[in-house]
Amino acid sequence: MLVHGMKPYVHDHDRLGRRVALGWTLLAALLIVFVSLAPFRFDASPAAVERNIGVFKASLLWPRDVTWHWVRDLATNFVFYLPLGLLLPWAQRPRHRSGSIFGLSLGALLSLALEALQVFAVARYPSFTDWLMNSAGHAFGYGIMAIIIGHYRLGPAILLGRREGTSRERLAAGLRTLYLSLLVPLSLLPLDISVQAIRLWERLQGGGDAAGRILLDPTGPWDAERLAGMVRAFALLLPAGFLDRLARGRRGGLLQAMLLGAVVALLIESAQLVVLSRTSDVMQPLAAALGAGFGALAAMLLLAPADRAAELAPAERRRAILPLAILGYCLILMVVSWRPFEFLDSPMAVARKLRFETSWIPYLHYLHTRSLASWLDIGREIGWYIPLGLLMGLWLDHGRVRWRARVRVALGLALVLAVGIFFELGQSMIVGRYVDLTDMLNHGLGGLAGLILARLLRSETRVGQK
Repeated sequence: MLVHGMKPYVHDHDRLGRRVALGWTLLAALLIVFVSLAPFRFDASPAAVERNIGVFKASLLWPRDVTWHWVRDLATNFVFYLPLGLLLPWAQRPRHRSGSIFGLSLGALLSLALEALQVFAVARYPSFTDWLMNSAGHAFGYGIMAIIIGHYRLGPAILLGRREGTSRERLAAGLRTLYLSLLVPLSLLPLDISVQAIRLWERLQGGGDAAGRILLDPTGPWDAERLAGMVRAFALLLPAGFLDRLARGRRGGLLQAMLLGAVVALLIESAQLVVLSRTSDVMQPLAAALGAGFGALAAMLLLAPADRAAELAPAERRRAILPLAILGYCLILMVVSWRPFEFLDSPMAVARKLRFETSWIPYLHYLHTRSLASWLDIGREIGWYIPLGLLMGLWLDHGRVRWRARVRVALGLALVLAVGIFFELGQSMIVGRYVDLTDMLNHGLGGLAGLILARLLRSETRVGQK
């Protein structure tokens, strides 16, 4: 509902925010049901039911030997229901949220129903302590969030990021939030999670009994499975780019949508590292960025002509494109640093290589040789990181936060060093590559040179403007 000369009512935006929060709450409840009952095999025979009831009776007693595993299990069950309690208050109206017995007890009711179903489940056992910790986790999250919302007078409109805009923009913002909040957890199913280093290493090598792999080489091999993953990433981020362009209105463009797609895909691929049946591919963020960009382009073609003609200011374009340029150049640095992508056969081999074959004394080898090849190697290591420092400096200069010049240089140097140290330490996994502290320092020198160059370019721009 609109009034001439006034912004849209906040209540409409709050209603949309409650619907988004309700979608999140239902998703959290579905994930709880899935994890609690998987693999969904049931046995109603008297022997199986009697066995599970016996396990439940045993859980009523305090264990004689309190082990670390038992304490960790209690903490896991507490945290498991915490998101449900944190989300539910946002989906309720204020009058229903205040002193809501239903809100506080929903976790207990859901856990009680699932524990009752586990009496008939195969490979699942009901437990009183699990029910108690699940109920406590939900009630704690619900109570804390209800107090925070009431104290600071927050509304569910905050979930959509902003209050202003047309009805179409606000609706698109809510749908975008709901779509991405569903896409991220669904991409991690069936939640067969393992953080064991040996399982990660098997997937990195393409072996083991896990269905998924970890693909870090952008140059190949490009088999049918990898191409299908790229197509899926492209298609799944198309709606996100379309909704993002509609939500931004005249302020949006292709670059913002592509950055959104790349960031979301990077988050998903990082989380899929610990999911055994999922494949993590370093190239999927690029495919997702292209998909989101095409979705935004489709939205631009469907908008009104006046809206299509709107363009971003040059500063906004630079602010949007520089993170993508930094991400792309980091990908180039990874290829340069980790080729030929032939990994060692075990984590123990990596540990031995780090201990016995790493040079932790800078420039010692170069002082002994003093050959032209050594100086060329130093120049190459410095030169590769000059563009990264330049891009980092330009990004910090055009950021929304106005840092002082020294702070920008220090922050940019820290980021460049972090990238250089990460890629250098990653060479301990590669056959024929070795970690050298000298290379890390050279990376810092190259980044510093690039940051100084960015500072000089900014100074020249200001002089030209005067």
